[in-house]
Amino acid sequence: MAEKVLFSWVGDTDLRAAISDMPLDAPISSTLANFSFDRVILLCSYPKARSTPYIEWLKRQTVDAIESYQETLVSPVDFESIFHAADKHLSAFKKANADISILLSPGTPAM
Repeated sequence: MAEKVLFSWVGDTDLRAAISDMPLDAPISSTLANFSFDRVILLCSYPKARSTPYIEWLKRQTVDAIESYQETLVSPVDFESIFHAADKHLSAFKKANADISILLSPGTPAM
């Protein structure tokens, strides 16, 4: 059976969900509440001071194995640097027997 893997960028709404007094309908946590994966690969361009508490919070919300990677982007809407960062991680699964899901959610207005 193929390994089920979810790839996603961490967005601002995701980060705010971890610190909100009221649960937010954030893309990643909502997806993990409704679907199960063997591995969750999260890419984040926010500073570690913001992303680390979120990743720890998310790990408490699910039994799925979560891996997170910091990526530096030229800007949040520089599609070339976003592509290269994502492709670097996705390419590791090109030959693997994996069932890959990519979570795409609306982000900045430019997207």
